[in-house]
Amino acid sequence: MTSDLRHLHDRDFVQWAQGQARALREGRFKDLDREILGNELERMVARERAEVNQRLEALTVQLLVWSVQPAARTADFQAAILAQRGSVDRVLEFSPSLRPAVESALPRTYASALDTVEQAGIPRNVFPMAPVFSLEELLDRAFWPASLFGGRAFSF
Repeated sequence: MTSDLRHLHDRDFVQWAQGQARALREGRFKDLDREILGNELERMVARERAEVNQRLEALTVQLLVWSVQPAARTADFQAAILAQRGSVDRVLEFSPSLRPAVESALPRTYASALDTVEQAGIPRNVFPMAPVFSLEELLDRAFWPASLFGGRAFSF
């Protein structure tokens, strides 16, 4: 690896990436910036994982609101939930190896969702502290929590 490659990476990422892809396709392995290329691939994985977790947090917030605010159950809100489910499902379909990491992050994702719901004016103590949705439920297009918490409906 030359310092020219590192400089190009810092100056023009797209040009650097295209050059790395070309060198890889052409079998010019000596021209590959292996250290930075490896780092970039690991960052891509981290971004994918973060994106899925952010989408699952948003989806969890939506389903929590859905479960306690019957008035919020509009067609537009339902469409937003379905769109979020579709986005997460596509990423996990394309990268199924992310599933275990996403599942293990569900408690943190749920805790963040509770923070968001609380900031929106719904008291945190309305919801259980432990996650109430499995990954399968979050992604199941047929799963629509009616009133999960003692059959009560809440308005705020």
